[in-house]
Amino acid sequence: MKKAHLILMLAAGSFGLSAQSIDHLSLFSGTDLHGTPRYVSMGGAFTALGNDMSALHINPASGGVYRNDNFSFTLGFQNRGSETSFLGNNQEFNDFNFMLENIGLVKKFGSKGKYFFSLSYQKQADFSNFYSVSGVNRYDIDANGLETGVTLGEYWLDAANPNYRFDPNSLGYTSTELAQSGFLEEASSLGTVLLTDTNGYATIYDYWPDDATNINYRVEESGGRNEFAVNLGGNFEDKFYYGIGVGFTSLNYRLVARITESGYADSSYITESVVNYRNEVDASGINLKLGFIYRPVQALRIGASIETPTWWYRVDEYQSVSVDALAFDNTLYQGTEYRIDDIRYSIKSPMIARAGAAIVIGKHIILSADYEYTNNQNLTLSERDGYDYSQFQEKWDSRTKSSHALKGGLELRLGPTYLRGGYQYRKSYFVELYDYESDRHVMAFGIGYKKGAMGIDLGYSLARYTTKPIAHPALAYKYDTNAGAPLPEEEWDWDRATVTNKTQKGNFLIGLNFSF
Repeated sequence: MKKAHLILMLAAGSFGLSAQSIDHLSLFSGTDLHGTPRYVSMGGAFTALGNDMSALHINPASGGVYRNDNFSFTLGFQNRGSETSFLGNNQEFNDFNFMLENIGLVKKFGSKGKYFFSLSYQKQADFSNFYSVSGVNRYDIDANGLETGVTLGEYWLDAANPNYRFDPNSLGYTSTELAQSGFLEEASSLGTVLLTDTNGYATIYDYWPDDATNINYRVEESGGRNEFAVNLGGNFEDKFYYGIGVGFTSLNYRLVARITESGYADSSYITESVVNYRNEVDASGINLKLGFIYRPVQALRIGASIETPTWWYRVDEYQSVSVDALAFDNTLYQGTEYRIDDIRYSIKSPMIARAGAAIVIGKHIILSADYEYTNNQNLTLSERDGYDYSQFQEKWDSRTKSSHALKGGLELRLGPTYLRGGYQYRKSYFVELYDYESDRHVMAFGIGYKKGAMGIDLGYSLARYTTKPIAHPALAYKYDTNAGAPLPEEEWDWDRATVTNKTQKGNFLIGLNFSF
């Protein structure tokens, strides 16, 4: 009976900590708007335009449009602001980071520069983020005996000793039993004074709320996804441009999250309980790209490209969790840090199809538009360490859908000066928003100046989107006091546990390019 109850609790869910959740899989899909100032300022609508170092990463035929050898690089200065809503409180946060957006070289060769070879680096996504939100977790029990707003300790105790509410002298599970069954927070807290260890079993904790506790949720994220591309191609009579490329991708991601609960009754020995969570992902991949640009008349360009699925042949992931407690006399009790995962696997991210058209009016106006399609359900997981990842594959397939992106750009030439504007809309590939990202809207503009062999460009983009991470399942937890058991997880109050982040990400770019 004891094991049956533990299995039931495990099914209801602890702090979710299992191998490779699907929000981590999203790191491998979709891209942000990064690159040269010209590319970003025109919304990334360059499938049919080319002649830009960032365009090489969406259509390798872009190098054929260059008339001369070219070297360029771009630096970015990014400011991210968030308006957060958590447990009824609204707060604002800002952070800033610097990055290398793009650097590359195009080399023309052959008769009259008919062919080209290029090397380029491009940032594809930036994961930098920080916020620290606070709210009040109010205890409540309704007329039907449904309990919400329990403390972290009560949540853990229901798993560590499910009979304690009825028999305070009952023995719960040992830290070894809890860890082996996946209750890592409970096992770690058993090593502190949060869950008293009596003969190796969890029995009671000695801190209690008045009618509410204070919750702080702090998240720091860093890292990004980048691509180094090698492209080769040429042109036929300056009407048909073609190219093939190999993309070498890399990804690194670091997350440190901490949830702190305080505000217990004055008589409590413990003043704070803390959950520490860490996640690290490192990966390497490779893809191929094929593309063309066709100019049937001087004023019109048509382009298309295919990016094969990226084979992330090496994905290493590490996750861990621990629980600490702070006593009234500032004594710090540190629980054991448990490894959630230390795993190796492979991912094949989806193929991407792109098509675009551009109208060139004399030497003064360029209008461009792109469409991009990705079937995110084609993302597949493969094992490298003997672990069965089928449950995560099924979860990803059931919660994702095809994604579309629309891009538009305008460039006005006024002598040596260029004025630019653009817009990009990217549809979210998640069926539901919970814990994932919404549609993304990006507006951009910029200015450029080119005199002779040297050009300088400035650009600015502003992206808007919403994310809804879950701070901790304990905040959503519902316990039926009449039945003496928690409700099924799908009946928990997940709105209470959700942090709503409305994000605005501004990116200022400065780039130099040299023709020779």
